[in-house]
Amino acid sequence: MRKLLIICCLLLSYSSKAQLTEIFVEEDQVYKSAWELFIKEKYSAAKDEFSQYLKEKKGTSHNRINASYYVAVCAYELFQPDAEILLSNFTTNYSESTKAPRAWFYLGRHFYRTKKYTKALPAFEQADIYYLSGDEVPEYYFKIGYCYFNKNDNDQAARKFLEIVNVKSKYQTAAQYYYGHIAYSNNNYKTALEYFSKLDSSATFGPLVPYYITQMYFDQGKYSDVITYAVPVLETKSPQNNVEIMRIVAESYYRKGDYKNAMVYINAYSQATPTLSRDDRYTLAFCQFKSDDFAGAITNFEKVTGMKDSLEQNAWYHLGACYLKTNNKTAARNAFQFASQLNHNKNIQETSLFNYAKLSYELNLPGGLNAFKDFIEKYPNSSYGDEANELLAELYLSTRNYKDALTALDNIKTKSTRTKGAYQKVAYFRGLELYNDGENDKAIGHFEKAIINDIDPDIKAKAIYWKAEILFKQEKYELAIKQYRSYVFNPGSVNTSMYNIANYNLGYCFFKTNNYIESQTWFRKYLAKRNPSENDIYNDALIRTGDCFYGMRDFDNSLNYYNDAISAKASSSDYALYQKGVIQGLQGNMDAKAQTLTNLMSSYPRSKYRADAIYERGKAYMSKGDGAQAQTNFSQLLKEFPGSQYGKKAQLNIGLIYYNDKQDEKAIEQLKK
Repeated sequence: MRKLLIICCLLLSYSSKAQLTEIFVEEDQVYKSAWELFIKEKYSAAKDEFSQYLKEKKGTSHNRINASYYVAVCAYELFQPDAEILLSNFTTNYSESTKAPRAWFYLGRHFYRTKKYTKALPAFEQADIYYLSGDEVPEYYFKIGYCYFNKNDNDQAARKFLEIVNVKSKYQTAAQYYYGHIAYSNNNYKTALEYFSKLDSSATFGPLVPYYITQMYFDQGKYSDVITYAVPVLETKSPQNNVEIMRIVAESYYRKGDYKNAMVYINAYSQATPTLSRDDRYTLAFCQFKSDDFAGAITNFEKVTGMKDSLEQNAWYHLGACYLKTNNKTAARNAFQFASQLNHNKNIQETSLFNYAKLSYELNLPGGLNAFKDFIEKYPNSSYGDEANELLAELYLSTRNYKDALTALDNIKTKSTRTKGAYQKVAYFRGLELYNDGENDKAIGHFEKAIINDIDPDIKAKAIYWKAEILFKQEKYELAIKQYRSYVFNPGSVNTSMYNIANYNLGYCFFKTNNYIESQTWFRKYLAKRNPSENDIYNDALIRTGDCFYGMRDFDNSLNYYNDAISAKASSSDYALYQKGVIQGLQGNMDAKAQTLTNLMSSYPRSKYRADAIYERGKAYMSKGDGAQAQTNFSQLLKEFPGSQYGKKAQLNIGLIYYNDKQDEKAIEQLKK
């Protein structure tokens, strides 16, 4: 530091000589006049004189260079917009001039003044303190230090500030503050405290330092020192960040277990700030909890949740305790459940899981069985173990977590009748879950467990049905028939909702195996007991029954069911019309066949059976001897469906029509196509 003082003295001497030692000749009188105005800080007039001097192109080159420098400095001092370009041009054009280092300094000043710190920094770096006056040196170190600070280069900034922290100047207190601030940021609390303590009487920085001093004590865990220092400050001064200081004091009392005083400061803090942080909210809630203000604690603990961290786990745990104190067991159960799902604090997790399971049991709510099972597996040596095992056996009947419930039930070696009944029910519903998830083989295994544990006839019947349903979907029709028969002849099945659907499904099983006699029997059983809401299934059963009789060559009965489907406007009515037309043709009624197929095409112009209908209608007309109509239909078929499976047959039939009409050439030509 002594070195810096010596440099400042030398610079002051040099600078004075540099500015006052000017040699003038007669040609430089304008320059002299301008220089004298500059010395008197009459920058506007000086700038005009220097500019005029440069226009006259007289005088020594040395003075002309200096004149350019003074014009730029005057522009800076006058806050003129061309200051930047004039200073920049000077540093570029006259980089070897002794005025260049000062021009860089002024350019840095200009950028600093306009808060362009990233531009100011390289300008200051080009400056040379040996060309600066005594007052300019502290200014230089502070401003370049601040530019580094703004750049987040704290090491360089600290070096610059350190040069002037003990040098009397208008920048000393600011340098001390920023130097202390950097030490604080680097957790160098000893140095930070040293320099912050020097600023107590500073009008600018004095109100700022109490916060940092308080925070440093707190960060070091010196909670008593926080209280000893900060409480008098809050009572006797008006420091900046006094609200934050109140928060730290509250937190310090909280850490010392003095919840009464913590409440005083946390309440004052909450009234002074628009929004509490999660940590502060938790502190307030915990103090309220310790003060038996459970309603207030609940409100604030709830606002801490949502981040899946240790603070949330603690909040849920204490929420559970608050709800128990206010006799709200349902809310307490939910809170302990959330706390048990987070693993930041193992002791809290263990106690919360047990409390959740116990409250589930007391409230007769689902989840307790799984919770107790999970608890016993995780904490086999827990002090809550005996009570947990006693309650576990009572909970499996009420659970709906079928997978875990079944696992728990499987672990019970000797099952009572009541246990077997619960096992049957759980196995059945687990089977349905697996069925809905598409895991059919596993579902069958669970349905078989429900069938074997024959306690509830209704559940047994339903398990048989769903086992049959899976076998049907797997196209294992013979096995499905066996299960469906077992279901429909089981006394417990009669009152189940799917009983009549089983008749329909049995009809399909036999239909898939081409056993039309059995198939129509079961379809007709379904039709006799149809549910009015099952229109689609009913209409499908009508058509499939018609198909069965068609397969049995019983065309009259087949027609009856197709007609019923057509009258019911079934979704497959076009198919029923087509089949009806085919049967009418087989019965020799070609007029009826042609009319039925015409009705199909007019009612369902986009039917997938349209090509079949056109072809069959053409055949009907051929059978009637109406070659012209037959040819029209076959030609229509070839036009609408050129790639149809009936294409070659249609071509052949047109050739036969020409042949029968004794148009041999056309017949031959047609048959060649």
